[in-house]
Amino acid sequence: MDKDGTLARGTSAVQGARRFMETLRERGIPHVVMSNTGVKTAAEVARDLSGTLGVEISASRVCTAHDCMRDALEPDVVVVGEGDVTTASRVAIFTDGNVEEYTRVVSDVARCARRGGEVWITSLDPFLVDATGERIPGPGALVAAIEATLGQPLRRLRAFGKGGLADHAMTSRVNAMLREQGFNGNDHDVIIVGDRFDTDVRAGAQNGWSTCLVESGCHTLGDRRAFPTDVTDYVAENVGQLVEFTGGPLDTVRRLLRRTPMSSSIARRASDVLHTLAQRVDESLDQARMPRRIRSDTALSELVAK
Repeated sequence: MDKDGTLARGTSAVQGARRFMETLRERGIPHVVMSNTGVKTAAEVARDLSGTLGVEISASRVCTAHDCMRDALEPDVVVVGEGDVTTASRVAIFTDGNVEEYTRVVSDVARCARRGGEVWITSLDPFLVDATGERIPGPGALVAAIEATLGQPLRRLRAFGKGGLADHAMTSRVNAMLREQGFNGNDHDVIIVGDRFDTDVRAGAQNGWSTCLVESGCHTLGDRRAFPTDVTDYVAENVGQLVEFTGGPLDTVRRLLRRTPMSSSIARRASDVLHTLAQRVDESLDQARMPRRIRSDTALSELVAK
C-alpha cells in the first residue's frame, strides 16, 4: 500500500489506517508500504509512520523511491547537491519537489540533457498534498520545468518511483519483499492500495497487480476521466473500509451455499453457475471500465485472499 494520502496525511492518520495495519499483521498477510519519497529512507518512513499510526512498522516492510535510486547509483552518476552536474553525463535528483537553488539546478540539468546526458529522478508525481490538503509542486513539476527550459521532452529520463515510466526497480523490490514474507502466489494475487491513478493504480497495471483506489488523498473516482488508461479494480473511501470487505453479493451467496446441506453433484453445479455468473459480472464491469465500490464501513479478507 501507498503511504501518503492512503495511511497518513502529514502527521495525522487516515481514518481506519491503524486498524488496517493491525489486521494485516494479525492475519499474517504479507504487505509492504510503498512511498515515492525522494528524501527519506525506509527506516525514516517506518519511524514516522509508526509514530503517526501508533503501530510499530518495520523498516523491512517499507520500500521508498529514495532507497531504490540510491542503491542503483553508479560511479558516473552525479547527485544534485553532492557534486558538479555541469559536466556530468548522468545526474540524479533526490527530491520531493523542492531543491535548493531551484533555478540553477533546472538550468544545469537542462544543460546536461542538451548534451545528451541522462536524468534520474526519484518519482514523477506532478504534485503532492500537504497535511492541510493543499496541493504543492512535486518532482514531476521539477521535470516539467527542466523540459520547458530545454525546449523539448527529456529523451533520457529514468524515474524510480511507482508509476514512473514503467521502471520496475521499485515494484521488483516489493515483489521480493513479499516473497520473503512467505507470499507464493502470482502477480494478480497482489493488490496495491493507493490514492493516485497516476502512480499507485498505474504501478499496479504495469506489474500485473490488482488495484484499489482510496479516496482519502489526491484522487477520487471522479478524477478517472483524466486518467483513461489507468483503470482501478476497486474503489473505497479509505483503507478502513477494506478490513472486512467480502467482495459483494456473490460471496454472500457462496457462504450461504457452504452452510446449506446438498449433494456433491448439486454443490458442484451451483459452484459452476456462480463462477459463470461472476465471470459475466466481471466482463460487464470491464466493459463499463468501472471499478467495484467497496461500501463496508467496518473496514480485507477476500479482497486479498480471493
